[in-house]
Amino acid sequence: MKFPAPVAIEWIANLIGATVIGNKVAMATGINEIHKVEPGDLVFVDHPKYYDKCIQSAADFIIINKETSFPEGKALLVVEQPFEAYLKIVRHFRPFIPATKLVSDTAQIGE
Repeated sequence: MKFPAPVAIEWIANLIGATVIGNKVAMATGINEIHKVEPGDLVFVDHPKYYDKCIQSAADFIIINKETSFPEGKALLVVEQPFEAYLKIVRHFRPFIPATKLVSDTAQIGE
């Protein structure tokens, strides 16, 4: 998911209650799952088995549950519950809006 505009990594850290280690002045452009990340994206990891895969991925920002080594230019956002932090970011930028009608006003019927 891409953000509507780049977001300061410090702002995101404040949103999720994370400590930033590394590049504190960068801007995140989106948040994605590990198999879809691009440069500028955030990704989360909460198990040591997958630390290296996330840290070496194209993602520039890693939401993680412990401090570890990482490449220069990237940043770790250290929180106790990385998945919960990931969900909080997603919910902030794409809040759930329940359907109130059976058919959307923007629906188009084909031939």
